[in-house]
Amino acid sequence: DVGALRRAHVGLSLLNCPGLERRLKKGLGGGSGKKRRKKEKKTPTKVAEISLNDSTETGIRRRKGSKAEETGSAVGAATEEKKQKKKKEKAGTKKKSKKSKPKPGAMMKLLAEIQEQEQAPGAARLGDASVASPFTAKRVSCDAALALIRQGRCTLVTTLQMYKILALNCLVGAYLLSALYAYGVKQGDTQMVVAGVLVALLFFAVSRAKPLERVSAERPPAGVFCPEVVASVVVQFAAHLACLVLAVRLCAAHLPDVEDPFLVPDGPFYPNPLSSVVYLLSTLVQANNFAANYAGHPFMEGLRENKLLFWSLTAAYGALAVAATEAFEPLQDLLQLAPMPSPAFRNQVLALLAADTVLAVGGEKIVRLFFSKQKKIAVVAA
Repeated sequence: DVGALRRAHVGLSLLNCPGLERRLKKGLGGGSGKKRRKKEKKTPTKVAEISLNDSTETGIRRRKGSKAEETGSAVGAATEEKKQKKKKEKAGTKKKSKKSKPKPGAMMKLLAEIQEQEQAPGAARLGDASVASPFTAKRVSCDAALALIRQGRCTLVTTLQMYKILALNCLVGAYLLSALYAYGVKQGDTQMVVAGVLVALLFFAVSRAKPLERVSAERPPAGVFCPEVVASVVVQFAAHLACLVLAVRLCAAHLPDVEDPFLVPDGPFYPNPLSSVVYLLSTLVQANNFAANYAGHPFMEGLRENKLLFWSLTAAYGALAVAATEAFEPLQDLLQLAPMPSPAFRNQVLALLAADTVLAVGGEKIVRLFFSKQKKIAVVAA
């Protein structure tokens, strides 16, 4: 029904394909597509049976004569077969040339049939259903509807998690550029490049997620501004903001003099404890946004199944842990990080990094659990 397809939220039209159906039937039939066995050729009978134990001259002559007759008959049969093949090939080419020339009467009949089909009342023209529906499947069965649901859910969830990650990154970036700008917090060129490459790699890994074969009874969020998405963004941003404020207060005692030219907002970059801690924490926040907001089961493959995302996050967490513990000095120099003032300060920074990870991931899981229970209650009540 073309009208129903135009009014539907998600319309799917299935095109009938007789050629594909025949091929599928042949493939399922097994031996139907095998070639028939060739008929055995009739060989000329021997003139007389000759015993192998006959040692007389007549026996020998008979044997020689019979062999000559056999070879002569075989050669004659081969020449006859070649002649017959040539005749068949000539006849086939003539038939093809005749068939290639269409008859005017047959063409007129085909045109008349097509016009009748187009002018028939209530019959949809070819292509109307495929143009009216957003999705068209050239398949024999209705399994395209299941594939559409799988891909649609995976696409919806991927889009929502992208919006959540971008919203959180923008909010954290706004705080860093506005509130911390007064403290002279800046980032070096290498730091910006490393953070940008990491975020680009994580976005690429998230976009490569594949849907699961089994369709879950749980429904994904309806849109970007639904209560579940808004609550998730608010909870995670509150955790990130609290950790950033604590990091600034922790580093306030170790800041240089106010008249230091490196603390001027438009001054040159020089690594200090505040800029190093803020860089470590902001990079960790971006990694936590991907780890916490990745949807995974039951709509797409899990975090461990998405190998690129899993190993990218593992490498990022490992590098941040090494940089925060100052275990590898070349990494400190590469990331333009200042040395920690004391071991106690380093332990407090590590505690802040761990707290941000636990609060962000734990808060997202609590929000998902709460709203999944609300959905189940609503379904039971309905």
